Amino acid sequence: MSNLYHNTTYVLQTTYNLIHHHFSTGIQSIRRDVRPFLILQVGYWSLALMGVAITYRYPEIQQKVLDSTNKDLNRYQVGRWVKEAYDNGHVLTAAGWTFLINLTVGSFGCITLPSMMIPTSGILMTGVRAMTWGLIFSPITGKKDALTLPHFITMLIEGQPYILAALGDWLLTRRFLGQFGWRRVEGEGEGQIRLIDNEKDKDEKGKRTTWSWIPISWPGYGQGLKDVLSLYGPISGILAIAAIWEGYEVIHLKRGFW
Repeated sequence: MSNLYHNTTYVLQTTYNLIHHHFSTGIQSIRRDVRPFLILQVGYWSLALMGVAITYRYPEIQQKVLDSTNKDLNRYQVGRWVKEAYDNGHVLTAAGWTFLINLTVGSFGCITLPSMMIPTSGILMTGVRAMTWGLIFSPITGKKDALTLPHFITMLIEGQPYILAALGDWLLTRRFLGQFGWRRVEGEGEGQIRLIDNEKDKDEKGKRTTWSWIPISWPGYGQGLKDVLSLYGPISGILAIAAIWEGYEVIHLKRGFW
C-alpha cells in the first residue's frame, strides 16, 4: 500500500510539473511577443465586426451561413454526437466534445497544421473564422439564435485560443524567415533590415550553390515548431474553460441572463 501511495504521488507530481512547465513556457512566449499578440487581437475582432457589418448590409447571408454550418455539423457522426449532447442537456458531455473538437479541429487542424505547411496560412484561416463568427452571431437581423450576452462571453473566451494559435503561426514564420539571411541591425543603424551574405553558401568560384537558393531552414523550422507547441498549454487551458462555459450557456442560458 505504501509503494502504491508513493508511486501514485510520484506520477501525479510529475504530471503536474510537466503541465505547469508547459503552461509557463507558453505564458513566457506570449509575454515575449506581446506586440504581435495585441496586433492579432485587434485584427481578429476587427474582422468579426466586419462580418457583423456585412450581415447588416446583407441580412440574408446570416441564414445561409447558419444553414451551411448546421449541414456540416450533421454530416459527420462526431457532429451528431455533439448536437445530441447539447439537445439532451448533458453539460459535461457537451463541454467535453466541444473542447476536443475546438482543440483538435478548430486550433490544430484549421490553424496550426496549415501553418506548418504554408507559413502565415494559419493567420489567414484565423481571420476567416473571425469573419464567419461575425456573420453567424450578428445580433442585427433579430433572429432567435442571434447573439446574446452569455454567448458574447463565450466568443470572447473561445476566441483567445484561436488568436494564440495564430500567434504560433507568426512565431513559426518568424523563425522560418529569420534563417533566410536577413536580420535586424542593432546599434548603429538600428531598426534597419540588412542581408547577411553567408560565405558558406557559395562555391569555390564565389557563386551561390543551388541549395542556398531554396528557402528551407530546418533548424529555424524546428525551433518555430517548439514555439508553437509551447502555446498549446495556454490554448488547452482556455479552451477547457470556454467549453465548460459554452456547454452551460447553450443549454441553460438560451435566452440570455434575463
